[in-house]
Amino acid sequence: MKNSAIADDIVSDTFLKMTQSLASFNPERASFSTWLSRIAMRTLTDYYRWQSHRQNVAWDDIFSPAADPKDSPEGRYLAQEGKRELLLALDKLSEREQHIIQLKFWGDMSNKEIAEVMDMTPSHVGVILHRAMGQLRKELAIK
Repeated sequence: MKNSAIADDIVSDTFLKMTQSLASFNPERASFSTWLSRIAMRTLTDYYRWQSHRQNVAWDDIFSPAADPKDSPEGRYLAQEGKRELLLALDKLSEREQHIIQLKFWGDMSNKEIAEVMDMTPSHVGVILHRAMGQLRKELAIK
C-alpha cells in the first residue's frame, strides 16, 4: 500500500475484529494464523468495496504506481486509463476470484498460502487463478 495511514487503519480494524471474535476461534477448524488471515482478508475486501463505491479514489491513491511518476502527461493519462479498465475488469470476476487475485498479486502469497486462507487445495487455487486471468485477458483484449 502506498498510504501508510490507510494500511494502519486496516491493520487496526483487523485486530479489533480479531479481539471481538476471539471467543469464536476454534483451533480444530484452522490454525490461529489461518483464522487471522481470513479476518484480514475480509477486512481488506471490505475496504476495497468501500473504495470502489467512492469512485473518486484513484488507483494510485491505494497502491504505489508501477510507472515512473516522471512520465509524460500523456503516459500518465494512458496508465490511469489502463488501471481504470483493469479495475472494471476485476469487478466482473466473482468475489472468490477477486480474493485470490488480491492475495496472489497484492498479498504476494503462494497458492499454498492462499489455499490455507481460503480453505481450498493449492491446485484448486491454481485452476481458479488460471481461469480468472484468462477472463481478465479476454475483458482487456490482451493476447
